[in-house]
Amino acid sequence: MPGQLTSWQSYGKWQHDLNADVCTLSADRAAEIKKLTANLPGDKEKVKYLYEYLQHNVRYVNIKLGIGGLKPLSATFVDQKKYGDCKALSNYMVALLKSVNIPAYYAIVKAGDNEEPADPAFPADPFNHIIVCVPLKGDTTWLECTNNTQPFGNWVLLQKTGMLY
Repeated sequence: MPGQLTSWQSYGKWQHDLNADVCTLSADRAAEIKKLTANLPGDKEKVKYLYEYLQHNVRYVNIKLGIGGLKPLSATFVDQKKYGDCKALSNYMVALLKSVNIPAYYAIVKAGDNEEPADPAFPADPFNHIIVCVPLKGDTTWLECTNNTQPFGNWVLLQKTGMLY
């Protein structure tokens, strides 16, 4: 997919367009996910349940195929095969949340200790990891989708301790 790296906006648009066709579950599967969370009292409980569902049902596998490891495998692929890399698992988590009407965002980050932040004046692709941002009322929750043992909402601890893989 053609794109430009002339601004952060053009980079973000390119990434958004690249992922546009991979972030949806089938209508039947989305209905099943909605049914699994129907009796939970609020959005935070639904996010926690789906995060733990992801941790117990899929596995992280480092995959760098296709377009240089930039486009995630589809949410449907991950749902069927039960594995994916950070891009695919984060994309799958966004699709799970989308199926229960909870907005979430695929967030590209540079993970690790003492990493230089991205330069706001110089668009580039210094990133090496994908996580999920869930902006809940009064609380933004970050989800690290490649680790199947860390507690819900504990991405900052993972980053600070260098436990990202």
